[in-house]
Amino acid sequence: MITVKIRYDSIEISGHAKDSIVCHAVSAVSGMVANYVESQRWGRVALDDNGYLKIYDVREEYIGNPLFSAMTKALYDICEEYPENLIIQHV
Repeated sequence: MITVKIRYDSIEISGHAKDSIVCHAVSAVSGMVANYVESQRWGRVALDDNGYLKIYDVREEYIGNPLFSAMTKALYDICEEYPENLIIQHV
């Protein structure tokens, strides 16, 4: 099960899904955003090889940017299609 924790200024993704298509989809969406955030210095990114990714310390002027809204929408779409593989929590 992949768990996504959404906070005001961060998003944390951890775990693995039973269905590899879910892992690939979540990785593609979150990786694209993480790479952009890091390259533009909007915030910080932490990741490891065990399915963990955190985008955090997002600068105030970028919180609520459409890029984050698009990522959240895509993750909810994946969750709707594969609810047994992905859970999203607002904490």
